[in-house]
Amino acid sequence: MAKIAVRQLPEIPAEPAVVLSDERPGRGVLTRTAFPDSAPIQLRMHMMPGDAMFRWENSARGHLAYIWSGSVQAGARKLGAGSVLLIEHRASAEIKAEKEGAEIIVFNVNPDSEPMPERAGGHVHILGAGQEPRVERMRGNESVGAALFADSRCPTCELWLHENSLHAPGYPVHPHYHSENEVIMVTAGEIVLGRRRYGRGTAIAVEREAVYSFHAGQNGLRFINFRAGRPSYARAGDEHPVDELAFYTELARPDYQDV
Repeated sequence: MAKIAVRQLPEIPAEPAVVLSDERPGRGVLTRTAFPDSAPIQLRMHMMPGDAMFRWENSARGHLAYIWSGSVQAGARKLGAGSVLLIEHRASAEIKAEKEGAEIIVFNVNPDSEPMPERAGGHVHILGAGQEPRVERMRGNESVGAALFADSRCPTCELWLHENSLHAPGYPVHPHYHSENEVIMVTAGEIVLGRRRYGRGTAIAVEREAVYSFHAGQNGLRFINFRAGRPSYARAGDEHPVDELAFYTELARPDYQDV
């Protein structure tokens, strides 16, 4: 796969559930697969009709499910759009779509691309929509907002998922790179890469240490960003990356509930 790969999920044909060996889809589930199985991070959108089930059994490297639309039941909790279900490695979980159905974005690490996590795993965390730590003006910058869904500080897992909102039209993100493989998912507005504009539902895979830049479209940009572990950040040409969590010190740790 190229160092930077772009896929627009609405344009990808839906197939009968395309899953990993540790996933058990229910009847009627369809899947859009963003990247090949060889990609360092895999992303799938599972479309669940009303009352459909989806189960993870003894998750190999951990899964992070983001509720894209509709709602699901996880244990005793109803999770609507914007909620997160984090299934640690060695954990099992089950969700059921509500009557209106649901679309879930599932991120997971390619087992062949990363070593087995050192932390114990075995838990399932949920974070309801609106419960994530959030700030509209990140570090005093009126043009940038942020939220944390998973920050790699969990004692039993290392997964990371944050959100950034670029409020100002054309707001630039200058050339930079990260220490971790990542997948960006556009949730609102547009991301501009070179001369191309991409809207909601665009998935962008970026390999670790690949230098890239982008800017917001005319209506701003909001995206979520998944990594397998705690990342570092550096501007292009800088050989001394900094811990990316330092940018989010004003945000508390996500307050999960366990299923």
